[in-house]
Amino acid sequence: DMTAGILPPVPPKPEKKQKRKPGRKPGNKEESSKPSENSEPKKRTAKEDTGIERKRAKVVVDKESLAPILAKSTSRAVVLGPRHMFVDLTDVELAEGVSKRLIAARQLSYAVTDVLAPAPVRSDFRPCAPVSSLTTPFLGGAMLVGLSPALFNWLSETCLAERSFNSEEEAERAEEALTTQFGPKGENESFRTLVQGTTTILGCASYRTQRVYASFNFGNPPIGGAVGAIDCHIGGSPKSCSESSASIRYNPTPSGDFQFSALSEDDIVTMNGRRITPAMGSFPLFNEDICTVGPRVFVFLLP
Repeated sequence: DMTAGILPPVPPKPEKKQKRKPGRKPGNKEESSKPSENSEPKKRTAKEDTGIERKRAKVVVDKESLAPILAKSTSRAVVLGPRHMFVDLTDVELAEGVSKRLIAARQLSYAVTDVLAPAPVRSDFRPCAPVSSLTTPFLGGAMLVGLSPALFNWLSETCLAERSFNSEEEAERAEEALTTQFGPKGENESFRTLVQGTTTILGCASYRTQRVYASFNFGNPPIGGAVGAIDCHIGGSPKSCSESSASIRYNPTPSGDFQFSALSEDDIVTMNGRRITPAMGSFPLFNEDICTVGPRVFVFLLP
């Protein structure tokens, strides 16, 4: 054929065999993609799930299903054995034991901590200490000294004469209260306390606080001392002012080292004859400034 000028036809190219992908069985794609009658429907993945299907898939947990789990967890809890020395004691005997320990801690100026040995109270958290109760020298940043009414020519008799009372009994009660507070050697003149902490809350212990204080065999709250959340109990009638009436803070600023502020709108708090309120903020407190908190009138003294 080549001699005659006729070229032979080009043989057809052989078909390329397709590479099989791993995990697939040979066969028709259409047949493999169609699910058989006996096969289960293909489950959707998390990406293919719709919002409705996710709501349906939520597992409802009830209390009955959690009961065995909770019972098992509580059974593994640590059971603390009672101390035999306290088992047979009554509530009154337990309170007496607590009061003895608290009194001893207060006398030593020690704080109750989570360690076995008692730790001394940090100076930042020390409350006021009445001068009459100090048996050993204590350090302090300032002193509050009550003033005698005689220095201002103020007499309780004059105040009583200007008031009218409904009965003689009411007049006698008023005279007794004024004499106890502002008479010769009364509570105001005997008020002496040492400011030891950086923040001092001044106020009068309420009736409830005084009952709790007495239930621990502490007696009456010390005037000028700490009771409950009060750093300096000013004494007098519990209705004279609240438990958080004023504060003295050691906060050095260019205007002064100590700051005095009122904490309650309902209480009478004055500084150098001027009434102050919480809205006025704090005022610098200097040596020999005269302050009033409820029934207590005192002078602020620095070393």
